[in-house]
Amino acid sequence: MINSYSNNAFDIIDSFSQLLNATIKKGYGFSILQVNNHLAKGRISAFQIFSGFSCITYDITFSDSFEFTLKNSTSSTVYFVYCLCGQFDYQFGGRNAMHTVNTQQNVIVLDKNNIENRIILPGGTKLKISFIYITEEDLQQNKLSQSTYLQTYLSDIFTQLEHKENYQFFGRIRPITAEYVRILIDNRKSGLPGRLITESTLFQILLTQLEDHDEEINNPQISSALSRKEINKIINLSESISQKLEQNLGIEKLCSLSGLTPRKLQMGFRQLYGMTVSRFITKARLERSRELIETTKLTVSEIVYSIGLSSRSYFSKIFKEMYTISPNEYKKLYALQNAIRTNNHQ
Repeated sequence: MINSYSNNAFDIIDSFSQLLNATIKKGYGFSILQVNNHLAKGRISAFQIFSGFSCITYDITFSDSFEFTLKNSTSSTVYFVYCLCGQFDYQFGGRNAMHTVNTQQNVIVLDKNNIENRIILPGGTKLKISFIYITEEDLQQNKLSQSTYLQTYLSDIFTQLEHKENYQFFGRIRPITAEYVRILIDNRKSGLPGRLITESTLFQILLTQLEDHDEEINNPQISSALSRKEINKIINLSESISQKLEQNLGIEKLCSLSGLTPRKLQMGFRQLYGMTVSRFITKARLERSRELIETTKLTVSEIVYSIGLSSRSYFSKIFKEMYTISPNEYKKLYALQNAIRTNNHQ
């Protein structure tokens, strides 16, 4: 049994690794557990998009059942849970009865009471499950607005549910939502490519789940015009892009790398990431710059050069447009918040 009195996805992964004698690959914003022994076979992945928004995916078979307990440390937490394969039992919000979630079913739970939630993952069953965690207090306290549009959208979720006490929804996964959940669970990328895929698919999952959200948001869908093979080519190309950010990547070169036509290329990025290829490259560069600011001592000028831009003023402009703060201000604020977190853990 695992007792995790936190919704921190990385803490949960660490707890599993100790019990399963599994290896973990960790990096900026992700933690991936890989196991192949008599206790389990498969993979558990955790990604944190930003403070207050994270997910854990299970693509694994346990030899014996595993029970774990979660207790959110914030005022309100929304769980979006999707089961593509297998089943599991849960008791969210301290309710007396245990419930079973079967294949192609999902649960949405709003927990306001800071009480324990039990989850039992069965043994001998192939599991493909995704847990999405959204914690309101962390969203409000997060001053480093890494994805303003997404944070605003997530805050809207609490606005829609604020009149409900320990709200719970149980239903079927819509086909389009299931496709995005599959992409999320099957994602084998780490680092920047993994984060970009995870962020975009999480956003699409929530958009397709909450149909009555802002009608002005364009909700691209995976259509039959692209095969799964072509979608996989787009995913692989996104990894190539993230490894070549210092290069000038034109459409012709990207088509050559992927084996896709310009039309299929643009269609794929719009459907999978909700943006054009050029916008994706810009976003990848900005995400890389944020990572470098937080994890290295490089100057802003050095970071600009390393991500393939030549103008520091242009970089500062687009960085502020995305994160609502200049690179230098971000660097100072991150250092301050990191110092506060370090002092709080001492």
